[in-house]
Amino acid sequence: RFVLKHLVDNSMFSIDRTKVAECITMVDGKFNHNVLLDKDGITVLEGNSGNTIVMDKDGNVVVTVSGNVTVTADGDVTVTAGGDATVEATGDAIVKGTTVKLNNATGKILTDLTSTPACLFTGKPFPGVPTCKAG
Repeated sequence: RFVLKHLVDNSMFSIDRTKVAECITMVDGKFNHNVLLDKDGITVLEGNSGNTIVMDKDGNVVVTVSGNVTVTADGDVTVTAGGDATVEATGDAIVKGTTVKLNNATGKILTDLTSTPACLFTGKPFPGVPTCKAG
């Protein structure tokens, strides 16, 4: 085990290759930022907000934030999920682009309550059919 520690603010760099830990840890004592590399993956913690990025050994990435998330790119951004992909917002979820494709543009969505598909008997949209507001 190797530890390098700052005596004033307790910032620390540690390499621990004992069978119990097997990790590399970096801690910023002043701002409480942490980086942990271990057998399970990589964890980055921003100490003041508690925001985290976790990349695990199974290929999962989890970003947890207490504020807003913005992805900015000069090129394309692609999110591919082998399972479900969920976007949750307590406010608006905004997607900007010249074209927005849902279901790879092969399905239909409702843009108002008079659009099809609707129930032949009640005329109301089927439950679960996506409704979108565009403008």
